[in-house]
Amino acid sequence: MEGKQNALKSNLADSDMLFEFLMGNVGYFDSQLAVDNPLLKSIIAFETGFRILTNLNFEYHFEEIRKPSTPILEEIIPIPKEKPMLSDQDAVEYFLANVFNK
Repeated sequence: MEGKQNALKSNLADSDMLFEFLMGNVGYFDSQLAVDNPLLKSIIAFETGFRILTNLNFEYHFEEIRKPSTPILEEIIPIPKEKPMLSDQDAVEYFLANVFNK
């Protein structure tokens, strides 16, 4: 599955969609493109099936989960831990101190 995923990524990188994306052509990317473009349709179908299989495997342990051969972004760039959410009282105090006192 990883091989097919990498092949689809490569095909996408070689398509004209990469240029449109890099140039910021927002109008090019609409919902109709996913319906009309066979490459996007195959990527969406593959990734949907892959997610379903991955989640089923995670829940029922059909196969041992192995790391992909390419590093995952989180392994390269550490993601900082999220700060704990403020309580309602803390949020009100912050709001009053920073909005109304200016």
